[in-house]
Amino acid sequence: MSSSVERIVNDTCGSQNISKTSNFETAVPSKRTYPKRVFLIIGSQFCDFFNYYGLRAILVFYLKYKLDYTENDAAVLFHVFTFMGDLSNIFGGIISDVWLGKFKTIFYLSLVYLVGCIIILIGAIPVIDFSPKLTVIVGLVLIAIGRGAIEPCMSAFGADQFKIPEQAANVVKYFSILYFTFNIGPLISTGLTPILREDFHCFGENDCYSLAFGVPVVFLIISILLVVMGKSSYTHIETSSENMIVRIFKCIKHAISTKRIEKEAKSHKRLLDYSIQEYGAQLVADIRIMKRMLVLYLPASFYRTLSEQQGSRWTLQANKMNGDVGFYIIKPDQIQALNPLLVLIHIPLFEIIVYPMLSKFGIRRPLQKMTIGGIFAGIAFLFTASVEFWIASSPEHSVSMLWQVPQYVSLGMGEIMFSVTGFAFSYEQAPASMKSVSQSFWFLTFALGNLILVLITKMNLFESQAHEFIMFAVLMFIDMFIFGIMARNFERMNSDVTIANDIHKNEMIESTISGDKW
Repeated sequence: MSSSVERIVNDTCGSQNISKTSNFETAVPSKRTYPKRVFLIIGSQFCDFFNYYGLRAILVFYLKYKLDYTENDAAVLFHVFTFMGDLSNIFGGIISDVWLGKFKTIFYLSLVYLVGCIIILIGAIPVIDFSPKLTVIVGLVLIAIGRGAIEPCMSAFGADQFKIPEQAANVVKYFSILYFTFNIGPLISTGLTPILREDFHCFGENDCYSLAFGVPVVFLIISILLVVMGKSSYTHIETSSENMIVRIFKCIKHAISTKRIEKEAKSHKRLLDYSIQEYGAQLVADIRIMKRMLVLYLPASFYRTLSEQQGSRWTLQANKMNGDVGFYIIKPDQIQALNPLLVLIHIPLFEIIVYPMLSKFGIRRPLQKMTIGGIFAGIAFLFTASVEFWIASSPEHSVSMLWQVPQYVSLGMGEIMFSVTGFAFSYEQAPASMKSVSQSFWFLTFALGNLILVLITKMNLFESQAHEFIMFAVLMFIDMFIFGIMARNFERMNSDVTIANDIHKNEMIESTISGDKW
């Protein structure tokens, strides 16, 4: 759930740059009227998250038990779907910034999202003569494109409804409500949709996937209607002529082409200097900072490879276990509800108790916390492997599903320390002009993590699932060792590089003003 929590403050779609206009921590509540239309957006987000995470909760089981995919193939499809959705975040931002604006982007792509959900629903109804394998592929593609593109736009669109800086304090409250909504929606839907899947029977079958997919679709329709209801009253931010991500790539392309033209002269030592005259010293200096951050993101991507398995491998593991806890029988896809529940519990716990304790041992910096968070993720997979070994050596469905709790708790702790901290670090370290760009690239770590998982799964390295879990744990520890070294270098070089960039930028400006052809 961390990816969803992080996206609530992503202004990828060109919302007002709050960091430039006000300090939220010291903001004074405004006397302006609170925009009631914001609650339509919050309600819409609740329904959207209910739909999306309800669908994800039962997706792997639908692929495996209704469409006869193997466990590996079901996991691959699940993570390809997630990968596409994460990748669509950036395209949604560009479409919104440059062409359609937030409202039209949200509305049109919500319809694409809805059509995808309806197609999957149709394929899940046995009496309708459609190929379920074809419909699920088409449906997932449309959902990934539509939902992925609107996800960052929705929260930013809500923030646009406030007057900044006068209502900065209200925006803080808005994001707090969204944070709660983003966890309550999945918590309810991941608990409910498995019940609809298993406890209800329809069309002569022992389950009812059509109902389990159908109820979330109703929530998605309500989500779209809520957004449309406020159309006439929304504040709209005008589109810009060019998205910052597009501008970055144009700057890099210009530097490469200019260097080729001037290859004999070799007038600059550094590649991006060839773009200063066209794009300015400020943009070039900012891109250099982003480049250093992107290098740091690379090992961070592997964390996603582990955390994203909650909806696939861990759910399939739960299906081999016994969910009877005496007063209730937990369904294997219901166990995923632990994730949003633990996020809600862990956030205040860490802020009030854990972080103050760690600070006493000198662990205060974000990259230190992220390294420890990654180690917790590796430990979670050692727990997962132990459970898998236990399952393999025990009678079928004899191991209690409650033995998965330690791995969920450990990974939940990792999410708070790695994922949430990393998101804040990414925002704070980015240049003022590239806060949104930084968030977009941070979200690419989700996509890359899913891609890595797909590639490893397709390689089929181990016959034993437990051995694969151990491999992920070991690789995570190695990855965090590398990340820790890179983090120390990043912190050590940060101030020196910033000063050097400022000096170099000033030199470039002076040279340009004096007529020197840089």
